[in-house]
Amino acid sequence: MSLLAPPAPPPTLVSRSKIERPSLNGHWVRRPRIESRLDRVFERSLVLITAPAGHGKTSTIVSWLRLRNTDAAWLLVDERDSDLTRFATHVAVALDRVVPGVAPELFALLEAPDRLGPRELGESFGEALYDLERDALLVLDDFHAAGTVAASAFIGALLTAAPRRLHTILCTRNSPDVPLARLRTMGEVEELTGADLRFSPEETGQLLRLETGEPVDQALEASVQASVGGWPAAIRLIALSGASDALQRREPVVERHAQLLGDYLGEEVLDRLPPLHRNLLLWASLLDRFNASLLEALAAEQGGKPLRRDEVERLRALELFREIPGLSETWFAYHPLFREVLRRELERTTDAAAIAARRRSIAQWFATAGLTLEAVQHLVALDDIPAATALIESRLSDAFAREDWQLVASWLRLIPMEAVRESPELLLASAWVAYLSGRDALLADILETMRAAEIWHRATPAQRAEIALLTTIPEADP
Repeated sequence: MSLLAPPAPPPTLVSRSKIERPSLNGHWVRRPRIESRLDRVFERSLVLITAPAGHGKTSTIVSWLRLRNTDAAWLLVDERDSDLTRFATHVAVALDRVVPGVAPELFALLEAPDRLGPRELGESFGEALYDLERDALLVLDDFHAAGTVAASAFIGALLTAAPRRLHTILCTRNSPDVPLARLRTMGEVEELTGADLRFSPEETGQLLRLETGEPVDQALEASVQASVGGWPAAIRLIALSGASDALQRREPVVERHAQLLGDYLGEEVLDRLPPLHRNLLLWASLLDRFNASLLEALAAEQGGKPLRRDEVERLRALELFREIPGLSETWFAYHPLFREVLRRELERTTDAAAIAARRRSIAQWFATAGLTLEAVQHLVALDDIPAATALIESRLSDAFAREDWQLVASWLRLIPMEAVRESPELLLASAWVAYLSGRDALLADILETMRAAEIWHRATPAQRAEIALLTTIPEADP
């Protein structure tokens, strides 16, 4: 009979699936620029990977571990880890796989009569690991799922108190609430973000070739990469759905691809958001571009508390949309395929009358902001041509006074020609645009239309004078 005491059981039931390193199925792309960043983990206390869903955080680490033939204590964090005892127990069990025999000592800390607080528990875990004989790697995947102050305080204290032989990779969708300032100033943190993990056009082409078995030209690489902002998961879905062929032929999004991408965005992004944020993303799919003020106006129409700027930043961190470069103020635009999928979801879940009402309020917002082009676009989408025409007519004088006839031209292109021919004011504007752009044939055609009896009789004396001026104006460089 052995005199040795049996090993202490864990304080809570252990889910073995949480501590199994995921397998890497399917094809994967070598990413030397990311691999070299991860190689620094053994020179740092922490590698922090913060990126939204779909950016390949897990697969990036798994592929790197396989390439480097490196073992790691792996823990997949989930919502049940909001309970600190459960969370710390699984951290202990995971660590025991790379530091055999450490778990009983860590379990004892969880069973002390005077239970330690989160910070003290983390420090005690760190102290218990000080006799490590070799480097050990701990991976905490989906750390955001725990979602509690206690879990963050525990890990923050563990990072601070642990020996240099313990190296942690922390993957999360949101910036973690752990004290990073000291570690950063000491050069102990290597940080990767969604921008680092996004696929380049070349990496996009590699994945498409691997998944489809077909050659991919550079134009398609760039097109697919831009359409989803380099999201690895979305690019893989495009390949699996066969949509890359459609994109190469410049065809609309195929139904299977829209369904796959819509399911992914629904499960991994939309369903995890507060209702207000989810609805804002859907309503924003009506827009070619939007800014924080417009999002705030859309939120105000849904009632409830005003949208805060930090909430706008959280939506931006999802990386479904990008900042439009080169503008004097910050405007955003969706990556094209995400906008298409979100608009389909909006149309599927929202009454057409409600969409029309919201589009009308959007048109009013743009008109009030002095952004006539966008306002006219939405009025035309509503098939409210009279309102669009009236808005343009009200803005013509100011635009021509600024000599901004090219802007006027962009407004007029949105209006059906039959509607332009019904308005002496718009016909005159078209004539001036044709003259100033040197399009003599178009100018002659417009003037002939304006001299027709029906238009001439509806024209004001001032408009008739302009028609006469345009008719007799000498040919010269406008």
